[in-house]
Amino acid sequence: MRLRELLLDSLKESVVFGAIALPVAYILVSAFRISYFDSVGFVLLLESCGLMLVGGAMDLVSSPGIRKVVSLLEGKKLRLDGGAEGRSGRGAAVYTLTGVILFLSSIAIAIALAY
Repeated sequence: MRLRELLLDSLKESVVFGAIALPVAYILVSAFRISYFDSVGFVLLLESCGLMLVGGAMDLVSSPGIRKVVSLLEGKKLRLDGGAEGRSGRGAAVYTLTGVILFLSSIAIAIALAY
């Protein structure tokens, strides 16, 4: 059930980011005089890279090892609450999976334009 929810949330976010890519691609077409589908693929590629970086950073920050290092540097006692770690891990998975979906869609556009 959890994988189904992650996929559904990632598909919803990829639709939103795809909708954001369309006007941005239009601006790129008018500014740089390139093909519309090329600019859509480029914007989707940039969005996917950003989302995968954010997902990886969220996963790194939520890992217990990094939290232990930060608590040692701050001189505070480490509190382990599983709820926050689980939510950030789920968010990291959603962002990373959304980035992969957008990356695959940009590859599909590139393949479609190649033939």
